[in-house]
Amino acid sequence: MDDGAAGPSRDATVSLFGPARNTILLLLGTAAIAAPLFSAVAGRVPELEFSLRFAAMLLAAFVIALSRFRAPLLAVAGALAPLPGVSLVFCGALGTSFASVAPPLGAIVYALGFCVALIAGNAFVTRVADGEDMKACVMLALQGGVRFVCPVLVVVLGLPGLLALADPQHSPPSLLLAGGNALAALSAWLVVPLAGSFLSDSEDFIARINRTREDWTRRFEQIARVARAPWAMSAAGILLVLLVLGVFGSGKLAAGKNPALRFEAAGAAVVMLAAAFLAGRDWRRALGVFFAAAGALVYGLWGYARAGATFDAPLLLLTGGLGAICFAPIAAVAADAAQSGRNDAANASEAGIQASGPAAATGIFGTLIVLAPWYRDFGAARAGFVLAILFAAAGALAFHPAVTTALEEIVPRRQTLAERYRVK
Repeated sequence: MDDGAAGPSRDATVSLFGPARNTILLLLGTAAIAAPLFSAVAGRVPELEFSLRFAAMLLAAFVIALSRFRAPLLAVAGALAPLPGVSLVFCGALGTSFASVAPPLGAIVYALGFCVALIAGNAFVTRVADGEDMKACVMLALQGGVRFVCPVLVVVLGLPGLLALADPQHSPPSLLLAGGNALAALSAWLVVPLAGSFLSDSEDFIARINRTREDWTRRFEQIARVARAPWAMSAAGILLVLLVLGVFGSGKLAAGKNPALRFEAAGAAVVMLAAAFLAGRDWRRALGVFFAAAGALVYGLWGYARAGATFDAPLLLLTGGLGAICFAPIAAVAADAAQSGRNDAANASEAGIQASGPAAATGIFGTLIVLAPWYRDFGAARAGFVLAILFAAAGALAFHPAVTTALEEIVPRRQTLAERYRVK
């Protein structure tokens, strides 16, 4: 009786998967081409230079995704997945007073979406390598990605939302950035696993994925040692020194003494701390994520100060997008560590680094590459962008795990104390 009741439910799930997948991909594809269609209708033809830079960005993203996934279909999906968010930015800025900031804003949105696409695709191919059915791999990857996507959405909506509240005159571009980032992140999270369901789970494909995973695992086994004492205490101390130096260095910004900016900085800290707790689900790991992500932004500001950039409203807006880019890979490693099921921080961090570390590292350095055609639009601030993104790499792979382990050494968990003194 029970078996008979369960059978139709499974059949219905399988039969609904294809139409639901096709509908989602069709809607997102339509959203991706909305901007070129609206531009054509409005008679605004993109300049040749802009078209070449955009094409270079897409080509770079495809090559990076192909090197990561070893499947052309997944590479195409990863390169195109962020386009609905980019399209929203260009459509919203079309014919407005802030249309001049749309290209760098769209590049920031694309970079975030591409980073999320690499992380979502990594979760999918990991399931495939474990021998799961393709459709089951899609569902498991999407379910597991919720723990990572939700904190990212908090940051991508919260930081521009703070800017909109603090400066209502510039609220339209802030809200546009929030919407574009959210749509790009959600699209990337959905598109890559859903597109992967079209692949054939042949032995050759699974063998290629396993070889790639084994290569990355060997490389990251050494990096994961930073999560263990005494390396963790040393790395946490290095982070503390770097944060102090970065805070003093970024204080040289002309806008650093602006009371409104201090309010926005405090609000941004609250947003990132809340998102960090969602990713880590433990106060020690949440603080590790927070300090790593905050350090990336601090060094972005330090780069602005050293390069003499003017910290005006457009740069403040781009910095909000930069914060989301830096937070995403750190949150991915933290979420996998929290979901590993391991009790102590060191083992959990090692599991997180080995699970999401390769995708996080590829996403970070891929972000640097796909943003390269747009660095000229960032002006002197591009030094800060590069510093912040590089710091995020160290934050995801070293500083966040190290701080988590160091805090557990200083304030042990109850279970750790029970094991240490053999209390039953």
